[in-house]
Amino acid sequence: MKKREFMGIDEVGRSSLLGPFVIAGVRATDEIIEAWGEVGVTDSKRIKNRNKIKELSDYIKETALDYNIQIADAEEIDRYVSERGYNNLERDRARNIITAIGRRSCTIILDGPNIFNKKFVDEFINTRYAFDVKSYKKADVIYIVVGAASIIAKHTRDQYMDKMIDRYEKEVDMKIKGRGESCKETIKFLQAYKDKYNMFPLETRLSFKLFRNGTIF
Repeated sequence: MKKREFMGIDEVGRSSLLGPFVIAGVRATDEIIEAWGEVGVTDSKRIKNRNKIKELSDYIKETALDYNIQIADAEEIDRYVSERGYNNLERDRARNIITAIGRRSCTIILDGPNIFNKKFVDEFINTRYAFDVKSYKKADVIYIVVGAASIIAKHTRDQYMDKMIDRYEKEVDMKIKGRGESCKETIKFLQAYKDKYNMFPLETRLSFKLFRNGTIF
């Protein structure tokens, strides 16, 4: 009997002020997914220990049937926000994942029915890339395979942010907290950088309202 296959897709860094948007997809059988659950795979937001995120990400990559990671930098994010809308960036990158690792027999589970609406879902149902496609609110919490995708995406962004923070801490001579998220610690760093260089770091998402409206800066 052929084993059932599932693909989960999830993102991290969507609302961040700094750094990349990362979305990942992972394909696995129900047996593999069950094993992931036994070692603690869940929504990455529920795992606070970054070493655990790395450990689980490595394990998922080693045991999955396939996976794919898509990264969009601040420049691309700004272009989409200005021209086509942020949601279309997420949809386009999810399409890339589906066409890269999808299979006719697999069921795809997506996080966010507002973004992955009926039109998007119908695009792939009963095609060479999927047998069925589902989109749920909080799918990263409900479905282990979607949580697995979020863990891979989180570790990928963590690696990028580690390098970026190390570089900028030397430039502005301060401890950078917040990891680029939309929070007062990130705003503090951005203000310090702007005070010193009269500009924002290249990784800043200048299309976001915080910058366009002059709310803080």
